[in-house]
Amino acid sequence: TRAVTNLIFSGTMERYQSIKWIVAHAGATVPYLTWRLSLANIESPEVMENAPRGVEAYLKTLHYDTALSPTRHTMASLLELVEPTQILFGSDFPFAPDPLVGLEVREINENPLLDDQVRKMIYRENALRLFPRFATEQDSRSNLDSHSLQQHEKLSVVKRFIINTMKSMVDE
Repeated sequence: TRAVTNLIFSGTMERYQSIKWIVAHAGATVPYLTWRLSLANIESPEVMENAPRGVEAYLKTLHYDTALSPTRHTMASLLELVEPTQILFGSDFPFAPDPLVGLEVREINENPLLDDQVRKMIYRENALRLFPRFATEQDSRSNLDSHSLQQHEKLSVVKRFIINTMKSMVDE
C-alpha cells in the first residue's frame, strides 16, 4: 500500500504512464483504502500537481495479482476497484510451498464472485496480454475452460510461467 501510494503521490505514475505496474497481494489495503487515499487530491496541492488525474484514476490503471490474497472478501474489494482484466494469478512461489499454492488455486476456483471466464483471465489470459512473448502456439488456438484443467496442470502452467519470467529477467 505504501509503495503504491508513493508511486502516485510522487508523480511517478504520471511521469511513466506507459509502464504496466503489477501490484502484489491484490494491492494489500489499496482497494479498501481507495476513498481515503483519494482525499489527498483535496487535502494536498502537491498530490494534485503530481497526480492530476486523481488518485483513484491511477489505482484503476494498475494490475493486481492474487498472491496470498485470493479470498472472496479480498476479491470483492478488488473487483470494486478494477475490471477482472487487471487481475493476475499470483502465488508467492517459490516462497509459498506447493500446498499453499494449491489452497490459493482452490480459493479462486470456489470463489462465487468469479465465473469461468474470469478465472481463465486471471489464471492465464491477463498475463499473456501483458507478456505476449510467453504465449505459445497452443495459446492462440486454445479455448480451454479453467474448470476443465486439473489443479496440478494449472500449477504447472503457473510455475512454468514464473520460471520463464525469472529466466528472462536474468537473461536481460
